[in-house]
Amino acid sequence: MATLDPKQLLLPLTKSSPSYTWQISPVTHFAPAHCEDRLIATARHCVPDAKPEEVWVGFGPKASLEAAVLPVAEIHLHESLDFTLLYLGQSAQAQLGSVTPIPLNREPVDTAWVGRIVDAAGYGLTWDVTREGRFFAPLAISGVHDTTISGDGLGERGLCFGDSGGPIIWQPSKAYEPVVLGMEQWGDPSCVGVDYLTRADLVAEWVDARLMASPISSELERCAEARATPTFCEHEQAVRCDGRFIRTNDCAALGTRCTYLGPREGMGCLPTSCEDYDYWGTCEGAAVIFCQDGELRSLECGDRGQECG
Repeated sequence: MATLDPKQLLLPLTKSSPSYTWQISPVTHFAPAHCEDRLIATARHCVPDAKPEEVWVGFGPKASLEAAVLPVAEIHLHESLDFTLLYLGQSAQAQLGSVTPIPLNREPVDTAWVGRIVDAAGYGLTWDVTREGRFFAPLAISGVHDTTISGDGLGERGLCFGDSGGPIIWQPSKAYEPVVLGMEQWGDPSCVGVDYLTRADLVAEWVDARLMASPISSELERCAEARATPTFCEHEQAVRCDGRFIRTNDCAALGTRCTYLGPREGMGCLPTSCEDYDYWGTCEGAAVIFCQDGELRSLECGDRGQECG
């Protein structure tokens, strides 16, 4: 992974044994078939402040190979729950093959689920230092809460450090399609106790609404040259190469414009917090009003013995 230099690496599951994937297809009735394999569910706390170009998603039993890593095009954080929906910049099926999405559970979860055995999955720490990669572990559902579902490893197994955002999967038999019941939030530091996961049934409709409001866009295009470039403005879009893919931010869609933001930021979308004042500023009476570091600021020219003009 050193060659990728990502800030974050999220690791979904590809279809092998068992036949699960952490890649999800939550809304087949809204998302076109060719877009289903570009949706990733994870925990909000995994990517709280990250930009899409800082996050990569790895696939496979050992998702450390560069060939098994795909870029993220968009990050959609849930407003209140520890849940995030990622839009991949490329089709997992087209790039990797043998990737079968698993839907989010939509059936309301209640106390009748307590005692059922589910499969937890992740790439986090294990007690066997000779092994690494993706692992599965059966957990018993021990409780259903307002926003979470808990699973108990009964002192023998469980999710561990690095498994955040990973799923628990329900498939009572081969006659049923598997569904993602929840995404890992936090758990017992022993790694063999109780884990708490965001309930998938509570976010399914939110995912529907998000996909309606922000449909999955075209796949990311590769840069002409494999080197990062400064951002430039083109038709009110901030465009740059991140070293691999062309990244475009539609400033007009954000209700703002593309302009110079200062020597540190360069060109980019003017923050809405700055209204219509850019880095160069506008004179209002004896003061100049300008935007810097995402904040609206002002200087009284008279205090410096100068005039604004």
